[in-house]
Amino acid sequence: MYGENKRIINLLGSTGSGKGTQSKLLSRHFGIPHISIGDIFRYELQNTQLGQLISYNSKQGNPLAPDEIAYGILVKRLAQGDCKDGFILEGFPLTLEQSKFLFSFILGKQDEYIPIELKISNEDSDNRLKLRRICHSCGEQFSVIELASNTCLACNKTTLGMRSDDSSVSIVQEKRKQYKLHIESILREIRQYSTIFTVECTKEHSKMDVFHQILGHITK
Repeated sequence: MYGENKRIINLLGSTGSGKGTQSKLLSRHFGIPHISIGDIFRYELQNTQLGQLISYNSKQGNPLAPDEIAYGILVKRLAQGDCKDGFILEGFPLTLEQSKFLFSFILGKQDEYIPIELKISNEDSDNRLKLRRICHSCGEQFSVIELASNTCLACNKTTLGMRSDDSSVSIVQEKRKQYKLHIESILREIRQYSTIFTVECTKEHSKMDVFHQILGHITK
């Protein structure tokens, strides 16, 4: 459906592990798009009727969108022409059923599938989330360490702020709970198809340290 012999880099990790940051770096390096389920959901929440259903599901205490919604959104995005040579997939799969969908309907037999797990402690994750900012105009995200002012480095608008899910302790805790609940079954499923490369993301490792570890694994 999406062309053959694609390179698909799949980043897995709990909230604050750096999936988005590494996905963007890899996207620029390899010239393939970064597909973030979380970013797509946030766009839907703000701009479409579908977002109302996702919002309702979240308010019921489940931060995961129903699978049929996730599948439809993902397939629609991957059908776009920029994915024909490959893509960086972030934030999917989040459940065992989603991982089965990935291998049954997304990946082709000739695709190069590279799963990477980013591991981070809750303490280091909390410290990162406190520093994370999102531009409410263009959706780009930054660490305050990168910013000289409250101006977005991508669109130059002064619309930076914390993500609502970062500032809510209950949402952060629920995300971690859901990740811990599902990740072992997801990893078991993935290991049937590929070797998982694991990177420890501690406060001693800069984003470029992690990037070069990932890059070295991919290009080895």
